[in-house]
Amino acid sequence: MLLDLYSTLLTRIEDRSVDYVAPIVIRPIRADDEEKLGAFFRGLSERSRHCRFHAVMNELPADVLARFVRPDGYDQVALVAVMRRPGGERVIGESRYVVIDNQARKAEFAIAVADVAQGLGLGKRLLRGLMRRAVENQVAVLFGDVLPENQPMLALAREFGFKQRRDPHEPRLFLVEKSLEAARLAV
Repeated sequence: MLLDLYSTLLTRIEDRSVDYVAPIVIRPIRADDEEKLGAFFRGLSERSRHCRFHAVMNELPADVLARFVRPDGYDQVALVAVMRRPGGERVIGESRYVVIDNQARKAEFAIAVADVAQGLGLGKRLLRGLMRRAVENQVAVLFGDVLPENQPMLALAREFGFKQRRDPHEPRLFLVEKSLEAARLAV
């Protein structure tokens, strides 16, 4: 029920078109996006999948894919960038956060953008929308692990004011982290 209400209330987070083949819209993910999200992940290059999952994955397992398209809208939020065409929508970007520590309201986030759509500002739009939802849902800290070779993600995190340091639990990764307390006060 919460997911249906969430989808109804937030059918469009942003509805700004980008001049790129077709209009691109950022919106909350829906259960009927499962096939499109699977196609999106299969279409990512090996490098992009590795940057997103820190492992080689050719396809998302069915149970993970089913879970990815059914966030609760509060402790789990997922947004997709979809390209609208006459034949339907195509997912070209995905972002999400999951609250890891409910007491401290710390959430881990991740973003992936289709290789052909990288460099168009979709990562910025996805992160901005994700941060808005996090602030609305009283998330205090947003964090993520980033591979050192994922320079575009590290640059995006810097641009949005995330602090960066080596992950103390996994030294091969960078930990990017941002307190959302000031943003919550500004809302």
